[in-house]
Amino acid sequence: MMHIHLSSQRNQSNLMISSKILNLIKKQSIEDNFILFLKVEIIKIKKITFQLDQFIKQEIASLYNIVGT
Repeated sequence: MMHIHLSSQRNQSNLMISSKILNLIKKQSIEDNFILFLKVEIIKIKKITFQLDQFIKQEIASLYNIVGT
């Protein structure tokens, strides 16, 4: 009877440990996905910033052409 009780406790303990590990994996996965999301957003912002920079340079160049003529 004592052996069954100890075995049950060990199984319960193993389940708790497994559950904690799964929760850590889920949490890590959520954090990794969020980091990936942020990296994608940063790339988008860099692209938009580059496009704005190009647009501003073109506008300035056209203003100089208008003033220069």
